[in-house]
Amino acid sequence: MEFEVLNWDALLKQVEELGRNVNRAENAAIKAGAEVALPVMKQEVPRSNISAADYKHMVDDIQVSRVKNVDGVKMVEVGPSAGKGGTRWRAHFLINGTKFMPPNDFVLRTAQRTKGQIQIAMLQELQKKVMGWL
Repeated sequence: MEFEVLNWDALLKQVEELGRNVNRAENAAIKAGAEVALPVMKQEVPRSNISAADYKHMVDDIQVSRVKNVDGVKMVEVGPSAGKGGTRWRAHFLINGTKFMPPNDFVLRTAQRTKGQIQIAMLQELQKKVMGWL
């Protein structure tokens, strides 16, 4: 069986476009999984009793980051924000505990509660994107 490709440039362009579409579908699937974990994590984080007007509660600061590529693995972070005004630095005390309070690992509990739901959401998003190509 032989075949001849008459327009290599068009074929290469279609292959490159398919690669970009796969990349977008992966990113959308990862974000869909993170969106499943977001409300569960907000339930798991305890709210402090502090009621000052300028106090930022960790539960109000839970966010989904953009998709990142870390050592060749795509990922998002779900949790308190870092940087100025963020509450991520306080999460360390909750997760590991202190000599005054026991550990309260809300991240691990969130992962355990949502593992199957995240996988389903990611699979559904991938199927939706792939079916859109056909």
